[in-house]
Amino acid sequence: GMADKAQAFAFQHPGVTVLRRKERGGKSSAMNMPLPLIRSEIVVVLDSDSHLAEGAIWHIVQPFANPRVGAVSGCISARNPFESMATFLQAFEYRRTIFMGRILQSRLGILGIVSGALGAFRKEALDRVGGWDVGPGEDGDLTIKIRKCGYDVVFKPEASCFTNTPVTWHALIRQRRRWEWAAITLECRKHVDVGNPFRKNARLSDFVMMVERWLFNFILVYTGIISAIYLACAFSPRYVLYLTMAFYLVYFVCELLQLLVLAYYSPNRKSDLLLGIATPLMPAYLALQKLVTCWAITEELLFRRSFRDNFVPQRVREATWHW
Repeated sequence: GMADKAQAFAFQHPGVTVLRRKERGGKSSAMNMPLPLIRSEIVVVLDSDSHLAEGAIWHIVQPFANPRVGAVSGCISARNPFESMATFLQAFEYRRTIFMGRILQSRLGILGIVSGALGAFRKEALDRVGGWDVGPGEDGDLTIKIRKCGYDVVFKPEASCFTNTPVTWHALIRQRRRWEWAAITLECRKHVDVGNPFRKNARLSDFVMMVERWLFNFILVYTGIISAIYLACAFSPRYVLYLTMAFYLVYFVCELLQLLVLAYYSPNRKSDLLLGIATPLMPAYLALQKLVTCWAITEELLFRRSFRDNFVPQRVREATWHW
């Protein structure tokens, strides 16, 4: 197994320590386990199915020269972009939403997620917030807790890793459904106070971050789907077809503009332009994602669906607070 390979590596490299659990406790439990033993100032974490690009660790620790920085997000790219149509669209989506999106959020000071696939944290910040809570969305949860302590969270696009993306549409929908549960668990329950501009130690950047999440992850999801249902019921099929084509054209033009911006900032322009072939399909792909989001946030709102998911062992789920 992976632990055996890690142990063999540790035997050949002095200074490497491998910790092994006797039974599965979930991702949060595994990451919390070594915290009492860590003496370094910075903690770097990555998923077991990810591998680092050259120089990733060097790049991701550089922003900590600023004492206000508590966490740094790395850039995530798809390792398997050409395995299926689903992976191809995800690969381009990652470049849009992670590479480009987080550059913008970081510069605006409203970045609220450090992906579990590659992130770095100030050990002092981890100690102050008590490490990782049990999911869903444990990476976003930790990031918001660190921001609430007054630290800044930044994105370092040069620190890159590659991860496997779901190959089938069924696996992709399951993954995104699980991710979207956190929009309710974190933003509408556990950390809803971040949206209160009058709370103690409130910061404008935290307030803007939360309002942006409520708008795009909740309000616009429902208003968009309700509007689509209204149009389909209130107007003739021909009119709805023309309107759909008009929306598609506008969205396609916006996607082309994003592709041009991506090409401008990209460190690997040829690769990103190749992924940009997916641009004509992105409006339909993103519409599917919104339907999945609507499904996920609705079932989480009504039934707290996340706490019946086997991503975390049942005994661990039952022992933790249910937000």
